[in-house]
Amino acid sequence: YKRQRKNGEELILTPTEFRLLKKFCENQGIVLTREILMEELWDREGNYVDEHTLTIFISRLRSKIADDTYTYIKTIYGTGYKWIGD
Repeated sequence: YKRQRKNGEELILTPTEFRLLKKFCENQGIVLTREILMEELWDREGNYVDEHTLTIFISRLRSKIADDTYTYIKTIYGTGYKWIGD
């Protein structure tokens, strides 16, 4: 698990959630397709993550980072997701 901070509070992210968060932050404002994000979730042994699993990880990450101002991750229907926060 990776420990991050948001507004002074500790967030505990799984390694996969952390990789997703990092990918979003590195590509702020850019639509990341589901395919690109699924490639990020391949582990070193090549275990595949399907679209349903990706949806679950995005949902869990959103629930950990969202606040009253932002959800941070916007769904671009039929395409993927985009980071819209700071």
